[in-house]
Amino acid sequence: MLTPDRYPGVVENWRRAAFDYHRDHGRNFFTDFISVHDMLGLTVRHRSAVAIATLTPKKENEVVVMAKEMNKDYLQLLYAVLRSYIDDMQLYSFCLSMALTPFADDPSTDRYYTPVKALPVFTRVVTRGKLSDTRSDISSLELFTFSNVNSDPFSLIQKIQQSVLTRVS
Repeated sequence: MLTPDRYPGVVENWRRAAFDYHRDHGRNFFTDFISVHDMLGLTVRHRSAVAIATLTPKKENEVVVMAKEMNKDYLQLLYAVLRSYIDDMQLYSFCLSMALTPFADDPSTDRYYTPVKALPVFTRVVTRGKLSDTRSDISSLELFTFSNVNSDPFSLIQKIQQSVLTRVS
């Protein structure tokens, strides 16, 4: 999804967190995020790009690839991460979400503007488990933007109530 001044879902949460962090601490959230992971040995650098095994993963084996801008270093590192999933870890099913720098990175048009183009280009990659396992049935949209729930809570609770009456009453 592309919009001129905000992101959908979780990406927007990161952007707002960066805005609040800069407002409250006068520092770049993503620079500090990388530094903390760096100190713990959870980063791999490739020239101007960095891959992070995050302390707060959204799902198993999450790696975040970041750079100040979309460039060859970033794309090569992302390629290496994806090949590592496939070739080194034999993890063939994964989701990814890529966020580019904002279109409207200008305080006059952007209500969540953070100075010096504070939001980097980043890709979040998570594994989904075995392709044959139904528990791996989740999409990038559900992980990184909006949840998609197609069950009726009223129907669900009726089934639960019936199960309780039948099995434990």
